[in-house]
Amino acid sequence: MYPTRIAPLAARLRSARAVGEVFVATRSEDAAAPVVLPEQLDAFTAPLGLQPLAHAWREIEEITARAILHRILTKDLPHGRRLMTTRVAAGFIDELWAALPMARRHFTNATFTGRAMKLTGWNPISTAKYDTGVASTGGTVFTLLWTADND
Repeated sequence: MYPTRIAPLAARLRSARAVGEVFVATRSEDAAAPVVLPEQLDAFTAPLGLQPLAHAWREIEEITARAILHRILTKDLPHGRRLMTTRVAAGFIDELWAALPMARRHFTNATFTGRAMKLTGWNPISTAKYDTGVASTGGTVFTLLWTADND
C-alpha cells in the first residue's frame, strides 16, 4: 500500500476505533532520509507530529507486533474498553502490512505484560496521556499504526 492509497484505510480505522487518536501511515524510503535505524523511524514519524524516540525504539518480534496492534485496536489504552472485534482488527493489520515484504522488522515504544497485553510502560511520542503502536519496515517501505488516548 502506497501513501496515496493509505487514506481510505486510515479513515476506516479511525471510524472503527472511534476513541482517541489513530495515526496510520506508510511511506517508501526517501532518498533524503537518514540511512540507519532508529533515525529512519524518527524521520518517518516526525511529519505526523510525533516526537522522536531515538534509541528508545524497541525492536520486537512479528508475533508481538501483531499482538500489540490487536490490543490497541480492540481496546482503549486507559481502561481496556472493547472497541472492535479481533477479526476486524486482524483485517486492518493484514491490509496495512500487505505493503511490506515478508522480511519485516517491527518497533514500538512500550512494554506489555501477560496474555492480556497490559500496557505497563512506554516512552511517549504524542501529547496524549497514553500512546503506543508499531512502526514496521520491510526493505524500503515503512508502515505505522499508532494510537493515543486520554482518560
